[in-house]
Amino acid sequence: MTRFILLLSIGLLFIPFGKTVAQTSSISLSYFKAERSKDSYSIGELFSLEGKNLSYAIKKTGRAKGGPYPNNNDKTCLLSDEEVSQIWKIITDKQLNKQDSLVNNSPLNEPYTSESIDITVMKNGKVTSISIKAESSWLSDKPLYKNAGFLIAAVRDILARRR
Repeated sequence: MTRFILLLSIGLLFIPFGKTVAQTSSISLSYFKAERSKDSYSIGELFSLEGKNLSYAIKKTGRAKGGPYPNNNDKTCLLSDEEVSQIWKIITDKQLNKQDSLVNNSPLNEPYTSESIDITVMKNGKVTSISIKAESSWLSDKPLYKNAGFLIAAVRDILARRR
């Protein structure tokens, strides 16, 4: 009996208490693009990565670029360790794990295209967020916008390989 208790005690040392880093790490991305003109349209995309689980939702409305869009899409998939590492590397390399914002609320004259990107990162108990919102042409040369777009494109690419 004493031997059983000793083995049980040693075994308990190897059981992780609490959540692992992958379980406590999450990323939430939202991307919204809207054009205001005679052929107005909007595209909204949501991405959520918790551990290795990636969820994706898209909603498109309007008539531009082949619309109307009857096939809005929701998808969930399990990523490989390599794909998760790739996403986290982009976040670190592109400095998207910080508090930041890029907002321009100037009045817009029609026609125009506006974009909004929100990124929330939680890792090791630290939560950071980035908010980007402005007219597309104003954003086009901004490094934060380009880096956020790079991350979104990488996540889209990972999803595209799973179709």
